Amino acid sequence: MGSLLRFNPAAKIARDSAAPDGFESGWPILICLLGGFRVLKGGEPVSVRRGGKTQTLLENLSVCRGQCASRDALLNALWPGGMEAASKRSLHKLVHTVHKALGDAIDGAPPILRVDGYYRLNVYLTLLMRLAEYHYSGGAFGECLNAALQLLKNDPCCEDAHRMVMRCHIRRGEWAQALRQYRLCEAILRAEFDIKPEPATTALLDQVRLDPGSI
Repeated sequence: MGSLLRFNPAAKIARDSAAPDGFESGWPILICLLGGFRVLKGGEPVSVRRGGKTQTLLENLSVCRGQCASRDALLNALWPGGMEAASKRSLHKLVHTVHKALGDAIDGAPPILRVDGYYRLNVYLTLLMRLAEYHYSGGAFGECLNAALQLLKNDPCCEDAHRMVMRCHIRRGEWAQALRQYRLCEAILRAEFDIKPEPATTALLDQVRLDPGSI
């Protein structure tokens, strides 16, 4: 299966030499370092502030070439000398900002994955959320649950996946498990970034408690 998110340090060179037509538009997300930093989504440039935090984050992850960058290394690159707790919260917000800017190109999957304090570009698992949504829309809630849980193994902080797990449990009549999934999400975010779940996640919790039949 081909990658949906691609790092290509030689995009400008390949395009200017013998690259085939449509090279840059052939990937939902393309990150280019040589010839000037650029991010393309579906072949169209994404506005990224030159020298800003988003550029620094994506550059540091891109040079890893599919490997992981430690949280400490990213914090040092982004906020050298900063307070650890505040920097961790800022990193979470920055990753979420990238998700909002680029995630729609890969069907809502997170462009950046976090596992055990390490981060990497989502090169291999971008289809999992779409697969989960496909199974959910077809009423195959067990298969949907499996896909969402697999995504969480690779990105435990992905609230989209936590919400999908909660919805699956409700549709399977497992209300207690849905509540436990929220608590798990809450605990992970608190331990990792000292933040609360997104409003969409807390709103789903209220829906589980007050009107589960509407889910």
